[in-house]
Amino acid sequence: MGFLDGKNVLISGASGFIGQHLCRKVRELGGYVHAMQHKNAVPDDCFDKLYLMDLRNLDEVRMCVAGSE
Repeated sequence: MGFLDGKNVLISGASGFIGQHLCRKVRELGGYVHAMQHKNAVPDDCFDKLYLMDLRNLDEVRMCVAGSE
């Protein structure tokens, strides 16, 4: 059992150095990772769901945030 068991966690910048490590750590702790990125450069083992989007688009951001805690 992990600290984040069953929790949905939204991480922006998931393809960056820190983002990739954060994604892996959240999954290690039992979390379900929703990764937000503007290009498809995130390793497949880093996330459970990937959103390719522009953070400047408020409608897309709202869609992502709606499923996270």
